[in-house]
Amino acid sequence: MSHQSGSNQRPTDYKSVALPAELWWLVFYRTNLLVRTQLSRKVPSKRTAKIDNISNFSTSLIIFFSFSFILRKGPCLSKARTIFVAAKELLMNKKILRPIIIIIIVLASLILLWKNLNQTSEWDSKLFSIHNPQSIDKVTFIPNDESQRTLTLYKEDNIWFVKNDLGNFKADTNSVKQLIFWLMPKLRIQRPTTDEQSKFVNRQLTQFATKATFYAKGTEVQSIFVGGPTQDQLATYMFKEGTDRPCLVEIQNFNGYATPYFNTNINLWRTSQLLEVEPEDIQELAIEWPQNPEWNYKILNQDSKSPQLFYKNQTVSNANSSLLTGYLLLCSSFSRETGDIAGINRDISRKDSVINSSAIVKFNYILKNQKSISISIFDNPNYEDTEIDAKSSNTETIQTKLFWIKSSEDPNLWLTQGVLIKNKIKQYQDFIISQP
Repeated sequence: MSHQSGSNQRPTDYKSVALPAELWWLVFYRTNLLVRTQLSRKVPSKRTAKIDNISNFSTSLIIFFSFSFILRKGPCLSKARTIFVAAKELLMNKKILRPIIIIIIVLASLILLWKNLNQTSEWDSKLFSIHNPQSIDKVTFIPNDESQRTLTLYKEDNIWFVKNDLGNFKADTNSVKQLIFWLMPKLRIQRPTTDEQSKFVNRQLTQFATKATFYAKGTEVQSIFVGGPTQDQLATYMFKEGTDRPCLVEIQNFNGYATPYFNTNINLWRTSQLLEVEPEDIQELAIEWPQNPEWNYKILNQDSKSPQLFYKNQTVSNANSSLLTGYLLLCSSFSRETGDIAGINRDISRKDSVINSSAIVKFNYILKNQKSISISIFDNPNYEDTEIDAKSSNTETIQTKLFWIKSSEDPNLWLTQGVLIKNKIKQYQDFIISQP
């Protein structure tokens, strides 16, 4: 008997069965010794350091899986040693290992790219756009930033207006049309954000996004949350309720982002026209010269007659009616510089000093609906601007003076260019027919 009584029976063909559990320590020992030998090799140069680190990791990985295979299949120790040695020799051969690693990296990149493209294809690229902009008659902007005000654009009698808690004003038609007819139909999803990006973007949207809602005859047509631009400023972070993540949204055939089109500053949406009426709606226009009252005159515009010029309360019989008609047309609108309000409006003392000073000239209107409006022009000695004087023979840049302009319909002072008002500043003699 080759074994003691009470001990485990020795198999007849012990080479064909798995090693007893007490002998597997040797496999673990040799595996550990092989890994330690690999990791204790001489530190490689900087040029091959990354590949050698990958090699060490790959060696350990293959040994681990090989060992797992052995445990399942139960080969003998000599076969295990053969597998380990073969794996070691394969991984020690740099000429074979490096192309394998490169192929693995390329395949992994392709798999990630395919997953991204497959994920993007599940989204409708026009999810954030508007398909029928002609039907839109109201837009609301509700900012998540509590320091900003809610803003509403609405159309009434085919004219766009803008309002918030500061007031109700006529809107700049071009700005509204850019938003509704140009921007919204061109919004396209570039791609959804990744899981990692979504964490950051969601925080930003929660704090600073603006909810833009578009209506047609009281029915909501589109509602989106608009955030800031991407790092390259070629797309905008947006979110739509009902989706699981924000998206990078681009403007089709345009290099830029959409955030400025959803600004809640009412002054950027207001029309630059401080006055805009039809010439035939002007019943009376009185030109007042506060610094030279003797220059004052007025023009009466009656339906049944040609415009009449009055100077010192007397009719000027030899006034040119065509010039008077043209002047009413010229004075039917006054514009200001576009953009936010001038900084002087935030300094009450400076603002009042200008308003309480003597104006250069005042245009006092009485409309046929009996509404009165006045436009005052004040000197501004500290401001000049440049303009382009384009001629067929030569184009040059010239200086133009800036003036303060104020409407009785608006509490703010605005800037206007001298070139825009110089043809409106006329004396009564300019309308008199010269004697031959």
